[in-house]
Amino acid sequence: MTDNDAAQPLKFLVGSSLNERLMEFIRGANACKGFPFDFSIPENKEINVVVDDQGTIQDLVLSDTSD
Repeated sequence: MTDNDAAQPLKFLVGSSLNERLMEFIRGANACKGFPFDFSIPENKEINVVVDDQGTIQDLVLSDTSD
């Protein structure tokens, strides 16, 4: 990885497995930093990812799921 690669913003392709992919990223990022990290989402919650026009994450919101 070059310095240019490291400077790129984090982007995700929106899809049905976004929550799982995001959790994998969070676990991996924290594991690389050496922090013990157990990330789970309660069954009645979901992560909503707010992205801009380019797909760059702007915010993460934990909210209730609608049945």
